[in-house]
Amino acid sequence: MQKNGSTMTKIRSSSAEIISAPLAIFFAFALNGRLSRFLLSEDNPYDTKRILETALLFGICLILLISQKERQSWLTLFSRLTHQTKLLISGIIIFGSISSIAAPIPQDAFLSLSYVALLFFFTLFIATQRHHYGNAYDKILVLIIVLAVIIYEGAFIKSFIDHAVQDRIFYFHPIFVNSRFLCQFLTWTLPLITLPIFLAQESTPTRRKLIFLSTLLIAGTWWAIAIANGSKGSLLGLLIGWIVVAIIFRGRSRDWLLIQFYALLAGLFIYFTVFVPELRYDNFAAIAQSLVSRMALWEQALQLIKDNPLLGTGPLHYAYFRNPYAAHPHNSMLQIASEWGLPVLLMVSLLAISNFTIWVKRTTANPVHLSLTAALLAATFHSQISGVLTTPLSQIMMCLVIGWMYGIVQPLQITPDSSAGHTAKWLFLFVILLSIAGVAQGIFPEVFSLPELGVEWLNSHERFEGHATFNPRFWGQGWLR
Repeated sequence: MQKNGSTMTKIRSSSAEIISAPLAIFFAFALNGRLSRFLLSEDNPYDTKRILETALLFGICLILLISQKERQSWLTLFSRLTHQTKLLISGIIIFGSISSIAAPIPQDAFLSLSYVALLFFFTLFIATQRHHYGNAYDKILVLIIVLAVIIYEGAFIKSFIDHAVQDRIFYFHPIFVNSRFLCQFLTWTLPLITLPIFLAQESTPTRRKLIFLSTLLIAGTWWAIAIANGSKGSLLGLLIGWIVVAIIFRGRSRDWLLIQFYALLAGLFIYFTVFVPELRYDNFAAIAQSLVSRMALWEQALQLIKDNPLLGTGPLHYAYFRNPYAAHPHNSMLQIASEWGLPVLLMVSLLAISNFTIWVKRTTANPVHLSLTAALLAATFHSQISGVLTTPLSQIMMCLVIGWMYGIVQPLQITPDSSAGHTAKWLFLFVILLSIAGVAQGIFPEVFSLPELGVEWLNSHERFEGHATFNPRFWGQGWLR
């Protein structure tokens, strides 16, 4: 009997690894310059990540379309959402659809609305895998995230050595077009990469020690990169995440917080002993300019809200009104309110608060739960001064963390509930196909000529402050045409 149980566990673990392969492939290509250039040689890193993200979302939807089992599991977890959550989601879709119809460029508005729907499908897909495979899936997701971090650290270290030995220009954020996009990935992942230490508790003492030291080295390097990057939003968000975790879980979070502190100390040591002697990179030179630009972006968002309080200007349409700085307001609340309207902001806020309250009530001081709580809180704060809701890699991490959390709070049930009605099943298929069509009509055929279109746009439009720049939003050149 015990042998049969062990066999079933191995089979389930293998299945979990297979179903997680698309996510692992996404991170491998998104964070490895050679792989991404091999796939999309002419696109800039931002557009490459967006294309990879879109391919991942389409792939997940394809799995849901062709696999009745996965589709049924998805519907089972959707049916377990609270009645309030379902009403709020429905309200967001309705208001978003009306706003898209009324937008200056409905095609772009429906692109954004459809993309949000695909991200929701992906979020609940992650939840279904965690719900089905249980703790084994935690280990797989942690492994994927740690390997993703290692891939990027390898690129960073190579760039750093080239700079130190060959006196080349040091690109502080290889694979990213802007250091802020790296900071967003740091915010999501820093609370998660120490988890191998906790998940290895049942290993032999020698193996535990090896995992502890190697994890501390990886996490310390990650912290050193975060410190050198100097992102105020990321570092303050992580501090807030620690504080709130300590308040919610109190003494039960002591061991987890201690490991985070060790990782931070390792990061400070690496930063001062390795980075500082070599780096000639002034991360704080642009603080004043950054604050000025943020204020200008927020003022524009507030004006758009004042002009369009009920429906906003339309999803994605902050980028319709040009300014000298950016195609989005670098504030998640202002972005939602200015583009989707104040009612949607209220519904999103209620959705977040009510479901986070459920999470806090149902979870324990399990290190995975603590790490996910800290990651979500840190990113939520960071999103108030950065485009955490906007950039491709950050969107995938957001869906991953939220889906992971929702999968954890659901009671383990191996067999999907087949009680979903015939109408609900067909409606689900219709919404998936409609969302895919909405994204497809928004990105084709321009997805095949993004570099040329970006340069053409810059050369044919007014240049702010005497020079042309790319302003990432959906694509690397984010202004709506």
